[in-house]
Amino acid sequence: MRLSERDFASELGRNLLIYPFRNEGVDSSSYSLTASCYAWKLSDKKSARDNDAIVIPAKESVLVVTSETVSLQKNLCGLCCCGVSLATKGAIVNTTPIKCGWIGKLIITIHNPTDNQIKIDSGDKIAVLLVDRLRSSTQKAPQNTNHKTTELLALQGFSLTDEAKRYINDDNYSDVQNLRDALKGEKSYQEFRKKRRYKNLGYAIAVAAAIVALVFAWRFFDIKEFVPALIVMFVGAVGGVAWKKWMASWE
Repeated sequence: MRLSERDFASELGRNLLIYPFRNEGVDSSSYSLTASCYAWKLSDKKSARDNDAIVIPAKESVLVVTSETVSLQKNLCGLCCCGVSLATKGAIVNTTPIKCGWIGKLIITIHNPTDNQIKIDSGDKIAVLLVDRLRSSTQKAPQNTNHKTTELLALQGFSLTDEAKRYINDDNYSDVQNLRDALKGEKSYQEFRKKRRYKNLGYAIAVAAAIVALVFAWRFFDIKEFVPALIVMFVGAVGGVAWKKWMASWE
């Protein structure tokens, strides 16, 4: 079952960790990932970096490292796919699955089938992350994938500078607890949580207002004969919501 914005909010900081986190990256059912300044061409395995930008030549593919470190735990897995930002430039993003237990940077493969080069600045959106919830939790322990990523790149012959290795292998964010602490200490994450609290407070105020209105009507008006009907309506509404959530969990 794919996480909605509300599900995303409930999992973020628990089983879902994204650092650095951006409020504007959250959509109704996805999160947008951005480009770091590290990328390599598939043709010659050399850097695709030109000053502070990544250049994808015509008819060429590049591997781009994300700015974000991502962790999916317990019963979450993910999928990275192309977003509108790159699609409008004619680029194609290879679908990248993220298994449950992943911790580390992501490598996104971007192909340029056009006759013109495509330029990507550091911080530009390069993919959208879709997160799915499994029906049951896995038993696998979290995996530190940062060092595996650099090992695989080096094994395939990609030219990795010491700077790039340090960026991908940042041990501060290769541990779940360290990554969680970094996320929770970030201002953007705190602002995101604050907005969610205000939204939940609005729901609580609406429910409290409804209860006060009912008590007021009970006190000053003769509505006792309508009480059974009100109870039936309330139980029916709660049951309907519960049934909808239960059915959605099997979709």
